Amino acid sequence: MSLELERAGVYSNKAPVFVANHYRAIADIAVAEVQAERLPKRVTNRCINQWLDTYEQIQTLSSE
Repeated sequence: MSLELERAGVYSNKAPVFVANHYRAIADIAVAEVQAERLPKRVTNRCINQWLDTYEQIQTLSSE
């Protein structure tokens, strides 16, 4: 994603930017925040559901 952002003139930093939109990535983000001793931002279910691609992914996240 870093390259795409640079092409659009939005981002120009040496650190890479990664993008994921599946339920495992959502959990990984929360774990990284906790490990860094930061409280994850409060995010509603509706917001999280918008990060997912399919209804099946929403159902999988809801059932775990």
